[in-house]
Amino acid sequence: MPEGNLQIVQRGYDVLNRGEIDRFLTEFVDPEYEFHTGVRVPSIPTVVRGRDELRAWIQQWYQEPWEGQLQMDVERIEELDDGRVLALLRLRASGRESGARVETEYAHITTLREGLAVRVDGFPSWKQALSAAGRD
Repeated sequence: MPEGNLQIVQRGYDVLNRGEIDRFLTEFVDPEYEFHTGVRVPSIPTVVRGRDELRAWIQQWYQEPWEGQLQMDVERIEELDDGRVLALLRLRASGRESGARVETEYAHITTLREGLAVRVDGFPSWKQALSAAGRD
């Protein structure tokens, strides 16, 4: 039986959390990928396009500032009626310089095409993601 969207997205998080960036980009990310970060901060782009921009984004925001790398713990994951995947995440990390622990909620709604993520919409709160998914 072919792997479903939910299983593909879950495996993608697992691979990314292990720091296997090249594998993540080639096995889980479509070349036409778009990540809509959902964050409105001047130093953070609102949209990351393609594998090269995503690689740079991961390095800048998920690896460089942290001891080890930022971890995305999947708290809840479900496939929506239209095939997109909703993931409620807990982001955890320790600052490389300060050692300060950071933990916050974040969420993604992932759209797949032929087994690859073509778009991810990010949400700074679970409430916003649940509302966008029609689950509020």
